[in-house]
Amino acid sequence: MTPELDRFGKLFIENVRDRSIWQADSLLSGILNGESSSVMIERLRALSPESRAVIHDLIPLIVDDVLFHTLFHLDEYDTIFHSDAEDGQRGKSVEYVHGELAGWLFSDEGWIARYSKERLSIAD
Repeated sequence: MTPELDRFGKLFIENVRDRSIWQADSLLSGILNGESSSVMIERLRALSPESRAVIHDLIPLIVDDVLFHTLFHLDEYDTIFHSDAEDGQRGKSVEYVHGELAGWLFSDEGWIARYSKERLSIAD
């Protein structure tokens, strides 16, 4: 592993994995507050301690699965930096402004709204 790759891994784990798990744990424990989380916090408080423990154990499994599929997609398909034409030919680099990718997830015209076939969070 190169030092650059190791640095990427460190930043990815600290800033993506750990923050995601912390946020989910904070929601589960009720310390997150805000309009979007209040409904979910009330539903979580109604669960038995055993059910909450299962959810607690599931959080890192789900986060790690998402991270794996994200990294696999970036590694295998290289779609962030190159586009493939319908004929399979490698096209020019996909142009985007640094830092805008995450913003394309959640808006009404974002990728989740346009492409996901799975349910949204009840807060959405």
